[in-house]
Amino acid sequence: MGLEVSTHRLTYQVHLQSGGPLGGWTSDTHWATSQGYHCRQHRTWLTRSRLDVSGGSFAGFKWCHRAWKLGGGMGACNEGMRKLLMPAEGSCTRDWEGFGDVEEGSLLMISHLGMAAFSIEATRELFLKGLGAADRDLLEIGSTQLRLEKVAGEADTSTWPGQMYIWVENLQSTWQNCRTLETSWGSEVVESAVCCHDERAADALVLRDPGTINALVVNQAPKGYADALRKALGKSDKSNLVCLMDLLFLVPKGVSAQLGSFYQRFLSACVTKSNDGYRLHFGAGDFLRQTFTFRDDESQDDAWKDSYSHEVHLALSRSVCFYVDSEAKFRIAFSKFSKAGLVAADWKAVESAGEFSFDKCVDANGSTFLELRHVIRSPKHPECPIKSQPDSTLMGA
Repeated sequence: MGLEVSTHRLTYQVHLQSGGPLGGWTSDTHWATSQGYHCRQHRTWLTRSRLDVSGGSFAGFKWCHRAWKLGGGMGACNEGMRKLLMPAEGSCTRDWEGFGDVEEGSLLMISHLGMAAFSIEATRELFLKGLGAADRDLLEIGSTQLRLEKVAGEADTSTWPGQMYIWVENLQSTWQNCRTLETSWGSEVVESAVCCHDERAADALVLRDPGTINALVVNQAPKGYADALRKALGKSDKSNLVCLMDLLFLVPKGVSAQLGSFYQRFLSACVTKSNDGYRLHFGAGDFLRQTFTFRDDESQDDAWKDSYSHEVHLALSRSVCFYVDSEAKFRIAFSKFSKAGLVAADWKAVESAGEFSFDKCVDANGSTFLELRHVIRSPKHPECPIKSQPDSTLMGA
């Protein structure tokens, strides 16, 4: 039996470990397959073969369902969804063992994301009261800042074409806090709670931020990881919101391959191809791994055009900021961008600021294929949270 969903997509994309202990985590993303997915909100088993929460066009999306039954179905969920939704098998019930070596060519970390918000207050309340972020002027997802720009207009479309995949220290308290916010606001925040073992205990959450209409996929971090990351970053707060693991960015058809080549050419970066697009890798020592995933999506062909003409200029509010892993790579990258005519500043000013920016991504012929503001920072930038570590340590040597 089929059910038409005209509000939000009920497809979720999640990460999992591709075999082995967490120390060998590779940040691979896989598409969930038909294992029998228990959706706590609708009390049904979802049997769709591909799960992703990326926003975009919601109308006309269909999913199949069966009545929720205990027994064999729950067993399939335990074996299937537990592996799909956990960052590593059993990771939430055992001590964190480290990420292992950083992949060669990885950049250092995602510094911040910029995006539009219809209600900055609503987004802040979700992050502070729902996810348990530290109360600071700029929202922080672990080592990554979320910078919001207030825009006018009706909150009827997501301001970031994709989703954020994040880890929290305590998923059950996150679930309870978000349900409390739902009661207070009188609107839905928890779009879905996936429960593999017990319907009272979530194994993954899919949240919808009312301030930006963006999707958040939430897993619980491995035991001990939050403390390890705080120690590495020199943080003393006990924020429940641990880190941004992956940022999914949906782009028009044909752009993902071009963007991957662009990052390799100008940033000498590690970019890998996977079933769901291309992935730009970040890593620091044994304590931080992140990815920026970009994937072609047909719904974005028109969405990007519309966003540029939309009165709130959603696309023009989007930006990303990356730290490269060494001062040498920073200088080489600047030289490449400067020669391509993408950066007008001189080296002396850039060296002093510890950063440079550009707004256009170009192909090998110099033609623009994507407009997205980028800020590239040196690891010596005064705001870099990773301090007092030589390049050999940061590269996992």
